[in-house]
Amino acid sequence: ELAYPNWRMFAYLSGVWPRVWPGAFKTRLTVCSLMIERARESQDEAALGLALMEAVAILQTPVTPAESHATIDAEVARKVALWEGFCVVSVSIDPRLAGSPHSAARDVGRVVEEAISNAVRHGGASNILVNVSLDASDAVLVTIEDDGVNELSHSERVSPTAGVGSAIFDQVAGGTWTLTRAKGTTRLHVRVLPAPH
Repeated sequence: ELAYPNWRMFAYLSGVWPRVWPGAFKTRLTVCSLMIERARESQDEAALGLALMEAVAILQTPVTPAESHATIDAEVARKVALWEGFCVVSVSIDPRLAGSPHSAARDVGRVVEEAISNAVRHGGASNILVNVSLDASDAVLVTIEDDGVNELSHSERVSPTAGVGSAIFDQVAGGTWTLTRAKGTTRLHVRVLPAPH
């Protein structure tokens, strides 16, 4: 056992309290918790020490709501950066969506952040592909593919388990989203509804 007895409490708190924490703060603590767990499992005291120092630094920083970006590419980049150093996230954004303000930017960012979190925490994914495009009616489509190893149960394929992620996807997509798994790849497909004016 490593010499840091409080890792269990930190891991517990980062799993229980996130429902009330702002997104970026929650994600940073989730990444720290996962890094702590990975270091503990591999008996890497140096990595554990670094992850714990990062957790302390996060907890000592005042929590303020993050400003979302007006452009989809900037908002996606902000959300992906939260996972840097823990997993590989590749991003592809339709050139028609890059660099221009878009009313769906915030919602696309919410989908990306929650999808990456779910892929890593529930699926054990280490490689994630984010694709943001436009369909024929100019609706924004977000597709997240990952190499997570956890198989979806029959009930998850038919009706994904309701949780924080499901609530976000339902809100952003009006319930028109799918989660499937085939040939070692889990795919989340969300058609983002236009933002109300």
